[in-house]
Amino acid sequence: MNVNDRCSKLAIKEFPIKYKHFLTWHDYDGKESIEINYESYLIHCIKCVKDTDMTSDEKMKHIQALYDEYELK
Repeated sequence: MNVNDRCSKLAIKEFPIKYKHFLTWHDYDGKESIEINYESYLIHCIKCVKDTDMTSDEKMKHIQALYDEYELK
């Protein structure tokens, strides 16, 4: 069996480990794809920041940095 022939093409993509639990698999007509669910990642990170002992100002800075990162995606 050939992985890359006229009917198939294998592509490997690496994702940062921080997105490990936020990957979504799609399968359509034998074609599989994977994407990062950035919204779930953002919500998870905001909850983590909320539960820290940081001051409100520090929390807001961290949350703003998360949104800035999210907007770049």
